[in-house]
Amino acid sequence: MGYFPRGEIFQGQINYYILILKAIEDELDEPLTERVHWIAGTSCGGFVAILLGSGLNIEESLRLVLSRRHQAFCGNTMMFPKNDSKGIENLLKQAFGQLTTMAEIKQQKVLVTAAKIKSAPPQLVLFRSYAPRITPREYEKYGFMNPEKILIWKAARATSAAPIFFESFHGLADGAIFCNNPCLTMMTDFFRIQKLERHKNLKNEDKIGCIITIGSGVEPLVQLGGIDINLSSPFALGKDFMNVFGRGKNLITLFMYQCTSSHAVSVAQAREWAHSLGVPYFRFSPRLSRAYDLDSTSAEGIFDFWFETEARHRYYSI
Repeated sequence: MGYFPRGEIFQGQINYYILILKAIEDELDEPLTERVHWIAGTSCGGFVAILLGSGLNIEESLRLVLSRRHQAFCGNTMMFPKNDSKGIENLLKQAFGQLTTMAEIKQQKVLVTAAKIKSAPPQLVLFRSYAPRITPREYEKYGFMNPEKILIWKAARATSAAPIFFESFHGLADGAIFCNNPCLTMMTDFFRIQKLERHKNLKNEDKIGCIITIGSGVEPLVQLGGIDINLSSPFALGKDFMNVFGRGKNLITLFMYQCTSSHAVSVAQAREWAHSLGVPYFRFSPRLSRAYDLDSTSAEGIFDFWFETEARHRYYSI
């Protein structure tokens, strides 16, 4: 079974993931981590993946993110980034330890994504708690990092380095820039490792039992005007400034929504791939009545988000 949370860094969304997980756990009547063996996440989904992989249960994870939200989103004396990165870095070090490595996550195979942004296009970086059964000398040859050399807090910091909200981390930024829905990424990793180990004449008969994937909610569609910027000459900018500004803003909004979207095409692709393998695929991503600020820590916004999640869950449980 695999669990794949997606997400931008948003306090309400982290709690939303945990609420959905709690509902699934209640249906199973046993700890979810006893059934889930592979966990992948991006941004705050990556944070949740590491929490569960590190041994925290669902209630402990919820308590942590609620009690420490102001430490992570501590604001900044500058306009951008909106938050001082020292806040979230101190939180991650306290939660996971300064020297704990990804290799110490034993019960589940955990994967979190990041994006290398010092070149264009950005490159996908995967922090794994696992590796194929090859020698450490072969890791680089096949594109793997040694889990024993990856500090957990640094992996969590890299995947949560959302532009505007936090500084990049050693040339790495939020995995959502490249991979906002990690389901396809982990499915690819699963079969790639299987193929590699079989090539090495190692027995690997692992199969995917089912896939659980959790989105960050589907916001209402935002109607945009045109995005075409037509200028006959630089001098026309002053005359038509408001029109150019509005269309430029629409273009930025379009790219922002595309960058932070985790549904639509990627979900359909993962679902069809899973079904072609005979693997059950479960997607949870409630429709939201409005958009929420990504870095909001207000209790009102968090509980509004919770209420919509709980209402949808109860509606479909009837």
